[in-house]
Amino acid sequence: MRIPVLVITILFAVVLGGLVYTTSYTQQPPPMPMPPSQPLRYAFDIRGETQAVGDGFIYTWVHNDTMNRPTAIGVSFSESLLNNLPDANTEYPLRFPEVVPHAPFDHFTLDWEVHGHYPEQFYGAPHFDFHFYLISPQTRAQMTGVGADIAREEKQPPAQFIPQGYVPAEPPVTLMGLHWIRLDFPEFHGQPFTESFIYGSYNGRLAFIEPMITRAFFLTKPAPVTKVVYQPKAFQVSGYYPTRYAITYDATRHLYTVALEGLVYRQASGTK
Repeated sequence: MRIPVLVITILFAVVLGGLVYTTSYTQQPPPMPMPPSQPLRYAFDIRGETQAVGDGFIYTWVHNDTMNRPTAIGVSFSESLLNNLPDANTEYPLRFPEVVPHAPFDHFTLDWEVHGHYPEQFYGAPHFDFHFYLISPQTRAQMTGVGADIAREEKQPPAQFIPQGYVPAEPPVTLMGLHWIRLDFPEFHGQPFTESFIYGSYNGRLAFIEPMITRAFFLTKPAPVTKVVYQPKAFQVSGYYPTRYAITYDATRHLYTVALEGLVYRQASGTK
């Protein structure tokens, strides 16, 4: 049965509201494992930080072309990462490689949602949030949702800086910001949640780009997924932005990849 748009909007607001009050993250500094020595998905990958998660590991990377221009940015992780995950919601922060250009992206976090989040009919499945942040950890630390910060979390970017078709999902989430969704996501129309592509903002600026993917979907070892990334009319920060994103599984190396691809340089608009 098709869910009315108004109901979807209200329920998604409840989803994120539940995160504000019920989701708390622990940060784990596990020992750094060794990533695989085999070639990666792209010919010119340069690895960033690696961190242990579950029984495996995850690492960031940037792919450059022969002119040292980034064409893709993402993370790869071992199949064993999906085993023995924490029993509590856990955030794993990672840095991108500093020796290659990766603006406007600042850092990455993998957020493990062990029980999903309310309401269960949409997002109750255990899943991962792949946060590609355009803001610094220091800025995120100020996102308390208390006092003067309430107005900053609620402040929306001008419409030209929001990708086509996205609408805000109130209320904002502490340490993340205001989430933006599309009402044509399959999970709002009777299909099970597997993966969705979300944006976030804070203090009137784009704050993150976020593929959100269930553990169950990864366990199916899916065929490659490639989708178009909807574009805004203008950009607040100059840099390389994705035109598509991809989810892949390499059966030979037992390695998953979540990538922002087709990076195109965008010049910042004079209007902030």
